[in-house]
Amino acid sequence: MGAEWNGWDRSGTDRMGPEWIGQDWTGPERSGLERSGADGRGEEWTGLDRSGMVFLPGGMSMDLNVTLIGTTPLVVHNIRLANPHDEFTQSIGRLTSKAPKQKTEQDIFDIEKLEWFGGLYYDEAHGYYLEGHGIKRCLIEAAKATREGKNVDRGVQVVTARVPIQFPKQNHKPEQLWEHEEHRFWKMVRVGRGMVPRMRPIFPEWRLDFPVELATELLDFSALEEIMERAAKVEGLYEARKLGFGRFRASIVAVEPNGKPKRKAEKKEAAQEA
Repeated sequence: MGAEWNGWDRSGTDRMGPEWIGQDWTGPERSGLERSGADGRGEEWTGLDRSGMVFLPGGMSMDLNVTLIGTTPLVVHNIRLANPHDEFTQSIGRLTSKAPKQKTEQDIFDIEKLEWFGGLYYDEAHGYYLEGHGIKRCLIEAAKATREGKNVDRGVQVVTARVPIQFPKQNHKPEQLWEHEEHRFWKMVRVGRGMVPRMRPIFPEWRLDFPVELATELLDFSALEEIMERAAKVEGLYEARKLGFGRFRASIVAVEPNGKPKRKAEKKEAAQEA
């Protein structure tokens, strides 16, 4: 004990026993530290949050452009509605807490409208979007069929945190989009032992374009193509996937350092589930 390690004095830090287990590492934040050199075993960390990212020895990775085109409508439900402090959740709660005989038709309409607005992924900068980690989760689940889930988790990084949804009315504000009933999805869902009505945003036509970084020593290009095809056919994105929603076809293009396409994957046609 008391030896100096990687530039920080570790004197007095006992690594033995339960005191060390689970404690945060003292010193500078680990994000972005370079592990290169003898002490770091010659590995350089990517500098991003470790969640979903990997060490890339020698920087062996591929930059990819991915396009997903919907073959069935996309249904979304923002996780914010699980937060009891969220403004939409609280507004919905004030209405649903009324006794059944006290609820009016206007109350029911307002509940559905609040669920729809709260269920959107939307901000002024990106418009309507999906979260990058939600797209990655779809790939991880598809990869589990061939026991490659961990390789996808560690070796595939959706670079963009928020991926814009491209669709015909993408320039409409949420207040305008609500007026188009084709973007409302009403469904009875099971809550506990009962069934309750729920309203969700839906996009009948949609497309996503986003960059991906692939660690090729963990997952090669052809394996990612196969996983993407499986995800398109049997997994789907976001809500109501068991009903066949969120299916897509995908194309993957590897990009050279100069930004030009190097290799285009064969388009993966996803059959719509009945």
